[in-house]
Amino acid sequence: MSLSDHLMATGQAESLSLRRGGGCAAVVFGALLGASISICTVVLTNTEAGHPLAHFGAPLDLAATAADVDMVRQSFATWGAGGFVGDEAAANVAKFWTEDAAVDFTANIDEPLYRQYHGRDELLSFFQHLLVLKFINFTPTLFAGPGGTVMSRNSYKSVLLSTGAESTSQADFMEFHVQDGKISRAKIYWGDQTQAANQWASETISPVSEVFRAWGAGMFNGVDAEKTAATFFTQDIVLDATAEIRGTDKYRVYHGTSGVLAWCQFLTDFEMPDFTPIVFAGPQRDIVMAHVFLQHEIQAHGKNRSSEDHGHDALQGC
Repeated sequence: MSLSDHLMATGQAESLSLRRGGGCAAVVFGALLGASISICTVVLTNTEAGHPLAHFGAPLDLAATAADVDMVRQSFATWGAGGFVGDEAAANVAKFWTEDAAVDFTANIDEPLYRQYHGRDELLSFFQHLLVLKFINFTPTLFAGPGGTVMSRNSYKSVLLSTGAESTSQADFMEFHVQDGKISRAKIYWGDQTQAANQWASETISPVSEVFRAWGAGMFNGVDAEKTAATFFTQDIVLDATAEIRGTDKYRVYHGTSGVLAWCQFLTDFEMPDFTPIVFAGPQRDIVMAHVFLQHEIQAHGKNRSSEDHGHDALQGC
């Protein structure tokens, strides 16, 4: 009895597709387990070619050759050696990429790097832009993919050089289309976009976090206060501290670094031992949000107005 007849006769499968050819077999069946159905896919590959038949036995166009895979591998090696930037960049890009080559580097990340690139000139700018990142243990594993493509699984860690924000180990996939021995199209399939987005957000989050630390250390008061304010704020900074609070005119809009220092001087009237800011990226790249928990006591009048206040502040252009 054949495998398909056995599975159907014993009730272990409701449907089955079996295709054979070239020493390969692909089996797909739905197995009955009690009252539930468990879908199981088994793919047996040709141990010589290493190419699985997929999609229920429909053979794929596996036109990618060993030469195509090796060419993409050499392209990675050239990039890793810095060959796509500098004096030899144009010649090296022309060696591995067609004149009208396109790279899809799009991602849900608010940073100009993540877009589509068309033509060799834009590819040169793409490779130049990648220099803002340092890649650690970048390891591409290449294999022939469907439709004549070359696939690459890239494992690595990265560091955003402007802030030192480092990712954990991650893996992405890239798909390469080869035409006449050169790459004509490439697309990246991201493994962890959130992690990458957080790295870029560190460019705006880090300065805001540093402001809170400096304020907590008293650096916005005293002899070096003006220097500290100039370090963190632009000269035309606008600080909106308006609130529906009576009995003082301090809750208002402040302008310039002198306004920031005036606000910080007013805050010395309070004790805030449990002040805890949670800083995170806002809806746009130049907006940082801070959720603040605090208990405060007014020192000047010896009056305890201890409370739990939850505030949401947006700091833009920091």
